[in-house]
Parts: sequence; C-alpha cells; structure tokens
Amino acid sequence: MYMTAAPAHRAKAVKTAIDDMSAAGHFWHPLEQLERVTVEPLPDFEDFLEAWDHLVRILAERERDNEWDTDVDRWRREVTQRLEGTDGLAAIARSTKRSDDFRAWCRALVEGKDWTGALIAYTESAESVEDKSYARGDFLDGAALAAQELSRKDLPLKAMQKAAEKRLDGVTEHKRRRYYGHAASLAASCMAVDEANNSSKWFAAIRDEYRRYPALQRELNWYGGGQ
Repeated sequence: MYMTAAPAHRAKAVKTAIDDMSAAGHFWHPLEQLERVTVEPLPDFEDFLEAWDHLVRILAERERDNEWDTDVDRWRREVTQRLEGTDGLAAIARSTKRSDDFRAWCRALVEGKDWTGALIAYTESAESVEDKSYARGDFLDGAALAAQELSRKDLPLKAMQKAAEKRLDGVTEHKRRRYYGHAASLAASCMAVDEANNSSKWFAAIRDEYRRYPALQRELNWYGGGQ
C-alpha cells in the first residue's frame, strides 16, 4: 500500500491497511514492520514520517481520555522516537504522566546505554507517574539498576555526580521527603566508587548546599557515614 499510494496519501493508506488487517494481529510498530518487509529503502520515507506523525497526533488527541495503552499510543511513541529521539518520548511522558509512556522513555535510554539519562528518567518517572501507583516500585528498581551501571569503573565519576545533583535538586525543589533517602544514596555512591577519594569535598559541598533541609541531612549522614 505504501508503494502504490500517492506520496500525499501514504499516511492514510497505511492507516487503512492496518485497519483492514487488524483481525490478523497487532501492528504496534508499523514503521519497523514497513521497513522489514521491503528489500530496498522506502522512497520519500522522511516525508512520510512527518505525515504519519501528523495523522497519529490527531488520532491520539481523539483518544486522550483513554487510560489504557492503545495501538495509537504505541504508534505515536514509535514515530516520535524516530523524529525527536528520547527528548520527544520524555515530552510525551511528562504531558500524559502515564506509566506506559514513562516506560517507553526509560527503555529507550537503557537500550542506548545512556545510564545517566536512564537514572534521571527512572527517578522522575517514579515521582511523576499518576495512572498506576504500583509502577513507582518498578521505576525505582530501574533507577537502582542505572545507578549500578554508573558505578562501574569504566563510566565517568562526573556522570554519577551530575545524576546525583539532579536528583537532589528534584526532590528538594518539590519537597518530596520520602525520596530523600534515594537521593542521598546516589550521592554517597559517588564516594564509594571514587578510589582517589576526591568526592569527599564534593559530598561536603552537597551537604552544605542543602543544610536547610534537616531531613535530607539525616539521610546524607546515614548513607555518607557521617562524613
């Protein structure tokens, strides 16, 4: 249907074909499936992506109040990732606050081995998800995994410190006290992997910066060993 349709009508032709074949199975990743069944690169594919994105956005707006993850939601995430990367996925998740959208953002960062970005995304997801409260535990587990990956010696200490700083900024700005312990543990992990012991001064600066947050100070003392 892609090759036979006029370029201006390809997006609608693909949507019609998916509707016609819906009884045969799911088409959750139509762009990937289109590319997989063709021998040569699809002509004018970039123009098609723009048209498909426009159509999918309209369809998504119609389903705006649907709490379940639909085919259109999956199509929107797929085309958004193609056009805007993980920043686009983050924008979707922040606007909907749905667990499936947050998961897609986090998963894309993990697949790209962007562990600093994944740590930030997982922790933000745990704080912001609204539709399924039980998903917070999954996101916190993901944050722990990302922190473990960042602890490996082949990854820069500065990346860990940056992630910890962003986490501390986030929990204090929004006064999310129940996440103070997680933020403090990230900061303390920087000292744990720093063989040169240069992070002690950095940790002391963190403690001084947040001296007006007694609950956070207690967590920093606990995880930092009273440093």
